[in-house]
Amino acid sequence: SRAAIEKQLAAGNNIGLVGDGIAGIFQCSLEEEVIALKNKKGLAKLALRNGRHIIPCYSFGNTEAFSLWYDSFGWMEWISRKAQASLFFYWGKFGLPIPHRVNITMAIGDMIEVEKVENPTQAQIDEVHQRILDGVEKTFNTYKNALGWGHKRMRFV
Repeated sequence: SRAAIEKQLAAGNNIGLVGDGIAGIFQCSLEEEVIALKNKKGLAKLALRNGRHIIPCYSFGNTEAFSLWYDSFGWMEWISRKAQASLFFYWGKFGLPIPHRVNITMAIGDMIEVEKVENPTQAQIDEVHQRILDGVEKTFNTYKNALGWGHKRMRFV
């Protein structure tokens, strides 16, 4: 919750967040790394209110650790949103919930400096949010070829 995150930040702790959640699972593609972060601006607002810098990262390999199936009609996504839990079929090695053997590599981008603003304007939030998206995409593009992901592109939804 936002309150729990702000409590940790106030205590001087750093936090890590995965941005796309349920929406990201239902956007998977073999050609693209799809991240459901385009309209989620809470991280930018939180960073501004607390004056905390952001380090954009991308974890390569997570989308290939398991195979998955979900209906093309969107019913499973709708139910998942209502239940606030991801409901889909997945499998790994030998059809079991054991991940496929794939390298998982965390790529770390350049720090985004954020000044503290008690009541940020929408323009300030939008500017920091765009810097976050640019930072994640730059990190992805910087490392994708070296990690064997040169055939993929990133798309924000």
